[in-house]
Amino acid sequence: MKSRAALFMNPSWRGHSCPLCFGDFAGFAPRVRDRSVPVTAWILLLPSVSPAAEPSLRDQATTGMKRAAEFFRAKAASHGGYVYYHSLDLTQRWGEGKATADQIFIQPSGTPAVGLAFLKAHAATGDKFYLDAAQAAAEALVYGQLQPGGWAQVIDFDPHGAKAGLYRDGKSHGRNYSTLDAGITQSALSFLMHTDKALGFKHAAIHEASEFARKAVVAAQHPTGAFPQVWTGPAPQYPTVKASFPDYEWRMENRLKN
Repeated sequence: MKSRAALFMNPSWRGHSCPLCFGDFAGFAPRVRDRSVPVTAWILLLPSVSPAAEPSLRDQATTGMKRAAEFFRAKAASHGGYVYYHSLDLTQRWGEGKATADQIFIQPSGTPAVGLAFLKAHAATGDKFYLDAAQAAAEALVYGQLQPGGWAQVIDFDPHGAKAGLYRDGKSHGRNYSTLDAGITQSALSFLMHTDKALGFKHAAIHEASEFARKAVVAAQHPTGAFPQVWTGPAPQYPTVKASFPDYEWRMENRLKN
């Protein structure tokens, strides 16, 4: 059988009625030399109707991402920050342990990790919603920056909360140990620096906190080049010596009893 285009262009096929249509099929319905044409063949010869264009994979991805991000920011955030897990009804929140409604976690995969995801979404889409969400997360970190310049595992926005720290803003009193354990201060600082850049270095509080933290981490480095697990201020300065093996049986240290 000839193609549909060839049939329509051939004058010998004009002027015939279509058995599947009401009236004449615009003068273009074919007849095949006194032989019956299978219904399937007629259907194939009907004009194709293009369905509504399917959204592209990118459009589907950005729509789904936006829906998830809007829900997460509106329902899961606390003071702009985040924890690790929520119960399905959002009444319970966990990081490394149960969190109160006023506590957010810094240790990955807490607030800095979520904030970086927002920044990546903004870079991919240009949607300011994601930049605003990242800014809110960064502002939460600014609130919870400890006086030594770093962060602890948790920020507690309740000034009298069990895990409140001695924050630079002076709004609470408590523990004052900045930590590099488990990537806590590192992730917070990295996120602040990326947010600062995304905002054009124009958000004064975020920029100042980022610079303060960067200098504090450098100051916490020991003369040997090592970093502490926790710190409360600049590292003590002392002369470095060449590395050597201990001249005693170190494996028995503190194990012998008199």
